[in-house]
Amino acid sequence: MATDMKVPLLGCASHRFNLAVQDLMKGEFAELLAKVQKVMLSCKALNNAAELKKVTSLKPRLLQATRWSSAFEMLRRFQKLLPSLERMPKRAKLMMPSKAMLKRMERSLPTKWQSVTKYLQRRDCSAANVRVIFDKVLSEWPSMESRLASEASIVYSKEFEHAVVALQQRVALTAADKGVLDKFKAPPTPAPRGERTAETFAEDPVTDGDIDMASAYDPILKQLPPTSNGVERFFSAAKQVLGTQRKAMNPANLEVTLFLKVNARFGDINKVAVLIAADTSGGIGDGAPEQTEVGDDDDDDVQGVMASDASDSDQDMGEGLIAVFVDGESSDGDEEDDDCESSG
Repeated sequence: MATDMKVPLLGCASHRFNLAVQDLMKGEFAELLAKVQKVMLSCKALNNAAELKKVTSLKPRLLQATRWSSAFEMLRRFQKLLPSLERMPKRAKLMMPSKAMLKRMERSLPTKWQSVTKYLQRRDCSAANVRVIFDKVLSEWPSMESRLASEASIVYSKEFEHAVVALQQRVALTAADKGVLDKFKAPPTPAPRGERTAETFAEDPVTDGDIDMASAYDPILKQLPPTSNGVERFFSAAKQVLGTQRKAMNPANLEVTLFLKVNARFGDINKVAVLIAADTSGGIGDGAPEQTEVGDDDDDDVQGVMASDASDSDQDMGEGLIAVFVDGESSDGDEEDDDCESSG
């Protein structure tokens, strides 16, 4: 789509990191993951699952091809299940890894990768933060360069990403960076100047330069999300709202419901109730008197019936929105925690 529209694109950092970890795991951790996966599959068999349930309440976890974090969760769950597996009478059938492989797993369990995955999903994560994190990861795992380097082939708009990172880091822009960001120039505005004194003679040009560079471009460049996690989280919320009992919901009602759910942190249920009550009563704070039209009695009756039906419909919609809004507030935290484990 970005190619068809001829617009620059800031790619998803979470997707790039997921691919980098997947590539590394296929080589360095492939044998270990295959062994642990067989153990977990065997634990899910009916007889072994019954035996495992007698000694622990934990359940086995399996690999998911779409995200690397499932491998981390599987290895961590295997570590917790290991004492229980050793006490099981049928552990010989579980194809346990060797002791050397188990020691290697304890030594090289990629907890650092999990911390990177979770940080990339933070709301305050910027493109400049991503670049710093990726450079730090590359210093320990240089083999990830094909995915995480700033000049990697997977990067769609290399020049645009470099320019955005430089702007967010407040470093001097090159001629190429300025050319890429030329379309995002903001209208010139006079920079605020404080009181000039002899003592601030050396500081004035430095301060003015920082202000000019910050205000020379559209502020949206500083707010560009470096990942698509927010969109994926929104899709998960839409799936949760539009359940089996709400598939007949009007698209307009669904749009308003999702709007309230996404922006729940900016208001509370009391404010929503006031707005809905004001809207269904004929306006929000306009104070205009009701206007009546002179016409036939039959027309007045028809208009009255239609207005009554519309009012009932709006009231039902308002009550439904309040219910969903409350559900959204109560489940939003759990939803984000689930996304942190499942995205990547």
